[in-house]
Amino acid sequence: MKTHSDYALPDPSGLLPDRPIAVRHPGFADHRKMPFLGLIFLAFFLGVGISALPGLYSDYRILRAPVEVSDAEISNAGCRSRKLSINCKADILYRRDGTSQTRSVSFSFVEPGFREYESVVLAERGNPDNLTLSLAIEKFWNRLTGALGMMALFGILGVYMLRRYGQLSATIKAFKQPAILQPVWARVTHRADKRGTSRITYAAIGTPNNAAVVSDIGKTETAWIHYDPVQDETFTLAAVHPHAPFPALLDEQMERLDLNLDEAAKARARRDALLSPEPVE
Repeated sequence: MKTHSDYALPDPSGLLPDRPIAVRHPGFADHRKMPFLGLIFLAFFLGVGISALPGLYSDYRILRAPVEVSDAEISNAGCRSRKLSINCKADILYRRDGTSQTRSVSFSFVEPGFREYESVVLAERGNPDNLTLSLAIEKFWNRLTGALGMMALFGILGVYMLRRYGQLSATIKAFKQPAILQPVWARVTHRADKRGTSRITYAAIGTPNNAAVVSDIGKTETAWIHYDPVQDETFTLAAVHPHAPFPALLDEQMERLDLNLDEAAKARARRDALLSPEPVE
């Protein structure tokens, strides 16, 4: 008799031969790009910190003890709107020990829309060379939140990419060692077709690690998917290796697994019988 999972899909156990099987081609997308992307995101993390935090620290000192500098002049000042951010810069002209000095300031903050801004020059009490615009102090917490938010985003993405690269590398290494593979259903969360190839994002159902994985289906392969009208969702089949963090997506012809022609034919027949309207004894 047919058995069903919690997702009302027929139980795929017994689909594959009961012997150790290696995975020939896991097809994970962007595996080799991930360490480079991770390093790029971490570089952005450092770049935001190096460019934003020193200025924020200087302005924080002014924020704690501000003094208006009435004889200072503001030149080359302007703010530009870029989507949700406002980027401002200006040159501050002031006198120090009888000589003219110039201090350039630039800062950004998050604000929808654009309007005219008025500003005066503020300095840190006891440190007249530490100057900025009053607008920079007014938007200090906005700027700090934005900078920390960007650093958190780039840092998380960088660590995620490097961690995912390590997991996929461990999975590919494990797949080379034959083991008893457990077929499972996987939910297809996204599919993109382009120039005869497909990119499928799938998440295994009922496994300890049900994180989404992306697999490329090449021009010589055919994806196998099943649409369930009851749940209005699309599913596919994947193979779980006992020592691999992620499952391998199974293709239409079962060519991703190290099966002989007879085993592949029987696996395809069993798979098709899973969705047959006739009960399978």
